[in-house]
Amino acid sequence: MAKKTKKAQEIALIPTLQDLTDTVDRLREDVESTVERVSKRAAGLLPEGSRRQLDDLADRVNSARKDWDKAVKSLREDIEDRIDDFRKPIDKRVATLRKDVEATRKKTVATVEKEARKQVERVFKTLRLPVSTDLNSLKRRLTIIERKIDDLGKHRRAAA
Repeated sequence: MAKKTKKAQEIALIPTLQDLTDTVDRLREDVESTVERVSKRAAGLLPEGSRRQLDDLADRVNSARKDWDKAVKSLREDIEDRIDDFRKPIDKRVATLRKDVEATRKKTVATVEKEARKQVERVFKTLRLPVSTDLNSLKRRLTIIERKIDDLGKHRRAAA
C-alpha cells in the first residue's frame, strides 16, 4: 500500500501538459515584453542610422519569436501525440478489465444465487415445507381437476 501511495505522490509531482503550456506561455510573454521595452529604450537613445539597424534587429527578433512559437507548437503537438499513443492501449486494457470483472461478477452472483436456492430447498424439504416444484405440481393437478369439474357440469346441464 505504501508503495502505491508513494508512486501516486511521485506522479502528482510530474507537471501536467497544461502546466508546461502555461509556463511556456508565461515565459514567451515575459520575453516579448522585455524585447519591446528594450527596443523602445534603444530607439530613443540611438541616432537615425542606427535606428534602421535596430529595426532590422527587431525584425530578426520577431522572426526568432515566430520560429520559437513554431517550435513550441510542434513540441506540444508531439507531446500530445505521444501521450495519446501511450494512453490508448491503457484505456483499452482498462475497458477489457472492466468487462472481465463484470462478467466474473455476474457468474459469481449467479453461482451464489443458485447455491442459495439449493440450500433453501434443502431446508424446506427437511422441514417438510413445499418448494416451488411442489407448488407447480399442485397447480397442474388443480388445473386438471378444475377442467374435469367443468366437463362434469357441462354434461349434467346437457343431460338435464
